[in-house]
Amino acid sequence: VMKAWPSKSNRAPENIRTSNDRSGSGRLRVPRLPPFKQFRRSELEVFDRIGKGAYGCVWQAKILESRKEVVVKVVWPDADLDPEDSKDASPGNHRREAFKKEIHMMQRVGQHSNIVEFYGATSDCTVIVFEQALADLHDIIRKQKSGLKLPMVARCCKDILKGIDYLHSIGVMHRDIKPANLLMFKDMAVKICDF
Repeated sequence: VMKAWPSKSNRAPENIRTSNDRSGSGRLRVPRLPPFKQFRRSELEVFDRIGKGAYGCVWQAKILESRKEVVVKVVWPDADLDPEDSKDASPGNHRREAFKKEIHMMQRVGQHSNIVEFYGATSDCTVIVFEQALADLHDIIRKQKSGLKLPMVARCCKDILKGIDYLHSIGVMHRDIKPANLLMFKDMAVKICDF
C-alpha cells in the first residue's frame, strides 16, 4: 500500500514547475524521476524472512557482487521463496501495482539521512532492495522492560522530525508513521520506511 500522499502545501516543490513558470501551461509538471538500479534476482542471495505484510514479505539478503547486506521486500506470494505460503494465495496484480507505487515514491523522495535508503528493484517490480537496519522501533521498545531512556527518546524524536520535515518540504506526507515503520541503525540513527 502506498502510504504517502502529496501534501496540500501552498508552494510546489522546487523540482516541479507550476503555472508561474515560463511554460505557461497552467498545469503542474511531474518531474522526470531518475532511473533506479535494476537488480536481477540472481544478483541477490536471500536468507531469513523477517516480516510479512499485506502485499509482501521482507527478507534479509545480500547483494552478491558487493557482499553488502540488505533487506529485500518481495511481492507476496512468491513461490520461489515461500512455496508453502504461496499455495493458498492469489497472485493479484494489485500487489505488484502497490510495489510500483512504492518504487516511484522512493525515487521521488531521493536520499536523506532520516529516510531508509532505496538501492533499487527488479525490472518486473516484484523485489525492492533497501539498506538493512538493526531493528524497527516497535521491537526495540517492546524489548525494553523499563522503557527507553530520555536521551534516546530525544534522539529518536529529533531524527523522526527531521525525516518528516524533509518529506513535507518535497510535498510528501507519509500517512503511517508508527514505531514499526521507524528503523534504528548501528549509529543509532532513526530512519522512516514503508512508503
